[in-house]
Amino acid sequence: MIEVVKLKREHIKALIEQPMTAYLTKYLDDSAFNALENEELSYTCLHNGKPVLVGGVVMSNVHRGEAWAILDQNCRDQFLLIHRAVEKFLDNCGVKRVEAAVEVDFEAGHRWVEALGFKLEAPVMKAYKPNGGDCSLYSRITEDS
Repeated sequence: MIEVVKLKREHIKALIEQPMTAYLTKYLDDSAFNALENEELSYTCLHNGKPVLVGGVVMSNVHRGEAWAILDQNCRDQFLLIHRAVEKFLDNCGVKRVEAAVEVDFEAGHRWVEALGFKLEAPVMKAYKPNGGDCSLYSRITEDS
């Protein structure tokens, strides 16, 4: 079972200490932790009390935000439950346009955002990531938000 709770900085720290996401540590200082922790639409998915996903939507304006997520590298067994929780969140978050940037070569990320109902808008956004990496831009538009 997945429990969805309000994001806490210790949840993020637990996930970014993994080798797969350790590169994020240099981009997340106290002000970044505070901003994510205080963002209205930031949550954690817990499995047996352990964070398996942190994420949410950072708002740009009242109708548009950018989705973000960090997953536990060993969450394969819980992925369907995580997917359903994220899908429910997106359906009910009240944001008309949610964007998601996915690393160009991250095939599993592309499959996941498409399964969540995002549509590809820009195949390559050069130097989008803080480290200069390229991403693809997806959006999910909810007509009744």
